[in-house]
Amino acid sequence: MIAFLVVIVLSQIFARRSIKPISNMIEKIEQIKVSNLELRLPVPPDADDELSRLAVSFNQMLDRISSFEMQRSFVSNASHELRTPLTLITNQIEVSLIKPRSSEEYQNLLKSLLEDINRLNALSNGLLELAQFDVKEIQVTWATVQLDEVIYEAVASVLHKYPNYRISFATDAQDEDESLPAIAIKGEESLLQMAFMNLIENGCKFSPDHHTQITVNPHSDHVEVLFEDQGIGIAESELDYIFQPFYRATNSHAIKGNGIGLSLTEKIIKLHGGRIMVSSQLNQGTRFSIDLPSLPTLAEATEVV
Repeated sequence: MIAFLVVIVLSQIFARRSIKPISNMIEKIEQIKVSNLELRLPVPPDADDELSRLAVSFNQMLDRISSFEMQRSFVSNASHELRTPLTLITNQIEVSLIKPRSSEEYQNLLKSLLEDINRLNALSNGLLELAQFDVKEIQVTWATVQLDEVIYEAVASVLHKYPNYRISFATDAQDEDESLPAIAIKGEESLLQMAFMNLIENGCKFSPDHHTQITVNPHSDHVEVLFEDQGIGIAESELDYIFQPFYRATNSHAIKGNGIGLSLTEKIIKLHGGRIMVSSQLNQGTRFSIDLPSLPTLAEATEVV
């Protein structure tokens, strides 16, 4: 009888221990909702049992679901964004055909149509680039890139497009209008330039003085690039959403935009092994901070050798 009771107690103990991983897995699964499909079940790197394989299969299923939801959201948002400029173009043409117009009125109409078409072209290009990132079709040719030169080229492109914008440089928070330090990183020049242009344009566009300050802080193994403005700012409750495609802060709807730039920028920075962070206060300004892994300088490489 004593042996029988010992066997029962030990069986219950071993049963609880064997079921505990399953209970933990169920608890993790119950935490995954529609709003947080990015959560995944933890999988030990060296585990090769049935539960680990089940967790891997479950995570792969979530990846497929997330991909489907992303595609559906992309199509829905893209259709909505494309409809607006097309409706404006159609309405303007219909109004102009109601009665004959003067040559000056036709010129004004053509200018307005050209502005809408340029907006539509920019939107379609942004949608194409975003779609390529989402389906992993971006082909990157990695090379050694001089970060300071990429920033200068991005600034020149923005100023060519918007001559009234102002951009200043700094190597720290106190020194303005100084030359940027020469820093080499591994990356793709055109993609980095696109990311920097998006941040510069955002800073200038949402600032009354159309000014953005760029600060570069080199560190031993990475470089920090700051983009700061004194514009309208972003509410703290909205900071978690600004990198989602097509999302626009509630105080930015009066300013033209499509909500694609920041999403593209985040994807580009992550592609380069970096991270992007944002801090902001309403009516005081916004600060974007980018960390990118840097290559050792010639002196450092010589010391290592």
